[in-house]
Amino acid sequence: MQALLLAPLAQALTVSALMVMALLWFRRRGAPRAGWNAAALLLLCFCVWNAVAGIWAAHIWGYLAASIGLFVLLYPATLWLSATLSSMSLDEFGPEAMVFLAPLLYYPGLLLVMGVIRLLLGR
Repeated sequence: MQALLLAPLAQALTVSALMVMALLWFRRRGAPRAGWNAAALLLLCFCVWNAVAGIWAAHIWGYLAASIGLFVLLYPATLWLSATLSSMSLDEFGPEAMVFLAPLLYYPGLLLVMGVIRLLLGR
């Protein structure tokens, strides 16, 4: 179980599955804007989960490469899933789409904090 929690691929797949469920649930409720917000929040959850799990990663450079690569794939996938499953385009979402900038802004900082904590712990 611990290996799954620490694996970047398992983290990305879990977050993707939760995104699909949230987007479909909000679409069924007639609230596509809330679905977009939920998808952005789940992407941010991936960033936090990934950085916290990286503190205990055995091979940090491989972990970072996998994590950043998955984030680069997950970000556009989130936008595509949101547009497809919520029946609302990015243009219709409007200025509220700025919520998708949060993961781009915070992820590098979270990885930096993870690296500092690893240094302090001597890992």
